[in-house]
Amino acid sequence: MKLLLNTLLIITTITACTPQVTQGVGGDKMKRLVTLHNVNPQKDFIEVTVTGHGCTVAEHFDIEVARNSGKCQVSIYRNHFDFCRRMPMPISLKLPWNAKKACGDAAIEIVNPQKPAKEDGLLRY
Repeated sequence: MKLLLNTLLIITTITACTPQVTQGVGGDKMKRLVTLHNVNPQKDFIEVTVTGHGCTVAEHFDIEVARNSGKCQVSIYRNHFDFCRRMPMPISLKLPWNAKKACGDAAIEIVNPQKPAKEDGLLRY
């Protein structure tokens, strides 16, 4: 019985300390649709505000575009973890893209879930 409990304790410790990998579309190790606090598509970039812990940069995100029923559906995915340990905060980024090339004249629709930050700039969960 003691051996069984020790074995279970070791297995629990190993799984608790193992980094969790988010499976995304296509089996990528890290590809997660990110919640946006603010989004503003421009012709040369998309300005977004996301939650970060201090190490989030624009290169940590991918933009995917799909045309559906005359609309240009834009999805923004996080492709890299933010390993910093700061308290979560809103981070504004400019993600490069070419609106004319990606969507033409179609209406742009952002697919990501959106949760606006409060007026004081703090995030509340």
